[in-house]
Amino acid sequence: MKSRYEGSQNLLWSMREGCYFLCLLSIAEEYLDEKVDLIDSVRHCMDKGWLTNDYYVNDACAILKWLCDVKDVRWKLVQQVGILKDNEYSLEKWKCGEKTHFRRRYFDVYENSKTVKDGVRVGYYVFTIIK
Repeated sequence: MKSRYEGSQNLLWSMREGCYFLCLLSIAEEYLDEKVDLIDSVRHCMDKGWLTNDYYVNDACAILKWLCDVKDVRWKLVQQVGILKDNEYSLEKWKCGEKTHFRRRYFDVYENSKTVKDGVRVGYYVFTIIK
C-alpha cells in the first residue's frame, strides 16, 4: 500500500496539464471495455519516458500499445473525421494562442475549457489499434 500511494499527490499535482494523457486513458478504457488504473498508468508511462512529470506525452502510440496490450498503434492527423472503424479512436486538438488542449469528440476531460471556448480546432488525431 505504501509503495503505491506514497507521493501519489505529488505525482498527480500537475494533472491539470494532462488532457492528452487522460484522453489516451479514455481510449484504452473504451477499447478494453474496462477501467484503467490512473496511478499505475501514470507511474509506468513516466518510468518508460512516454510521459513527462508535467504530463507532456512523448509517445502516445507506446502508451496505447501498452495500455491496450496490442501489437501496434498508429496515428494520423486529419482535418475531418467521419464514421470510424471499430479499431479507430479519435481526439480533437484545439489551440488558443499558445495553449493546446485535447478532448474526445463526445466529451471533454476538462469542463468549460477556455481553449475550446475561445480557440479553434486544428484537427483530429485518429488512432488505429492493431491487435
